[in-house]
Amino acid sequence: MTKKGFVRLEELAKTCKCLTDDLLHEAASGNLRLSIPFFGAEQQNLHFLAPTDNSYVSADLPDSGVFDLHLEDARALIESKSAVVEDIFSPCGKWILTLAPPRLLHISDVVVRIEEAQSFEIGLDLTPPVTDTERSRLLRQIAGMALLIAAENKVYKVGEKPSANAIADAVTPLFDAIKNANLKGLKDTNIRTAITNGLKLLGVV
Repeated sequence: MTKKGFVRLEELAKTCKCLTDDLLHEAASGNLRLSIPFFGAEQQNLHFLAPTDNSYVSADLPDSGVFDLHLEDARALIESKSAVVEDIFSPCGKWILTLAPPRLLHISDVVVRIEEAQSFEIGLDLTPPVTDTERSRLLRQIAGMALLIAAENKVYKVGEKPSANAIADAVTPLFDAIKNANLKGLKDTNIRTAITNGLKLLGVV
């Protein structure tokens, strides 16, 4: 794998005409494999773990390499836009490396292998993204519906405010029950984020 053997996640999002968060959610669902590149001096921070399948592991790393992240790392990037990475998978996937010390990873560090990006077919919505004004309006509308739900049933409240977690947990099964529904971007984490952001825009949170 050469240094040109990958594309930055942010660049792939632009190519797919979607948000980086959309790709992170696909990665967290196992639909897209994320990686991080290691070159030159950074290799001195890598330590081998014993292979689990008796495969041979060279004591030397190549001059350049791209190593794969865990699903949990993608989920951490969704939640906080960063992740503390301790283990990464080898290109062949048969052994792992431990980073010593662990590396703090940001979205800008994440890459996708060229072959992975080329085979990535998830039917992304290629319609033009909404404007900031339209997004703000939609988020505030979502927040208004969350306020209504919380007013109707205290189960969906935390104190006197809507509980984004409780509402998302209740809505997700309803979406899942709809046959042939387009559920892209409607995972519970997306719903929670939309409610929370909308409430912030309303000044409720």
